[in-house]
Amino acid sequence: MSRSSGPQRGGHNSGIDDMSPGEMMAVLHMAPFLIPVALALLATQVDAARFWLVDKGVLVAAAAEPMIALPGMAGDGLDLRRVILLALALICAVAVASWSVRRRRDRARLELLRAGGLR
Repeated sequence: MSRSSGPQRGGHNSGIDDMSPGEMMAVLHMAPFLIPVALALLATQVDAARFWLVDKGVLVAAAAEPMIALPGMAGDGLDLRRVILLALALICAVAVASWSVRRRRDRARLELLRAGGLR
């Protein structure tokens, strides 16, 4: 990916906006080959990840009869305490995302006002 030396729009250093059309086409042409490889690697790691999550206490073992059994986890899942923690984490993520969107919108509106566009 190419980077320009000047200040970037939005305060970021690089990203999809900085890609040339040739680089974008290269990524699009690689995607059909990379997606199956990534899925195959993921499938080989599911059992190891499941054992690790149960061992570290992120998931409840199937023997403990979780409230919500997760698909593909052989009966392991979430109890009430973990469901509440997950709900709180999702609420926090939504709050941070909405704050970020509102801040970006307000900043764009302020720039437009300074430019004399919105009256």
